[in-house]
Amino acid sequence: MRFLKTMSAVIILTSLMFLLSGCSMFKHLDGSKDSEVLSFHTGEKVNAQGETESMERRRIETEQRAQQQIKEEGEKKEREFSEERSQMQDEIGNLKQQIASLSMENKGLKETRKQGALQNVALSISIQKSRIKVLSGSGSILSALDMVKKLEAMGYKVATTDMAPTTEFPKDKVFYSKGNAALAKHLAGQISGNAVAAPLTWNSIYDIIVVTRNENFYEDFPDAPK
Repeated sequence: MRFLKTMSAVIILTSLMFLLSGCSMFKHLDGSKDSEVLSFHTGEKVNAQGETESMERRRIETEQRAQQQIKEEGEKKEREFSEERSQMQDEIGNLKQQIASLSMENKGLKETRKQGALQNVALSISIQKSRIKVLSGSGSILSALDMVKKLEAMGYKVATTDMAPTTEFPKDKVFYSKGNAALAKHLAGQISGNAVAAPLTWNSIYDIIVVTRNENFYEDFPDAPK
């Protein structure tokens, strides 16, 4: 019995020793040394740290590229906006110049019209003071009488009427004495758009002589130029 107990104690002790050294034994079953195992684990840690640092660098570089791209796009848009703003300012400047030019032209037109109106008034006043005679160039005194009514409606006085020596007048004609060309042209424009002014070729006591047209002129004179 004592022998059995002694053997049991030896077995138990041996088992304990085996268990205590089991981890190291199993750990190096491939023949690796402690230094090698330690170096292996250290290498893994170094590699893992290196990969982490590499990933971090790539992340930073990606962010930097993205920021740089955003910055460049922003600068590009700012340049485009600046160019557009400059073009708009140029266009506004041109429009202001055009408006100023149109304003000057409008002012000039108004002044011209004003002067023209004043001149027309002055001419009309001068015609009112002129000696006017009306001749019928149609072959009928009625056309001369109609012209008298027309002239009187304009505020002009007609001294006398008569028949023209010929009916070769395709248009109403206003003859004027020396120095009265402007008056005759103004009166011709008032009579009709087709009336013409011409200088007197004979002596007369009248300043202006109006001859009415022959409405049948081209029937009476078919060979006359048109």
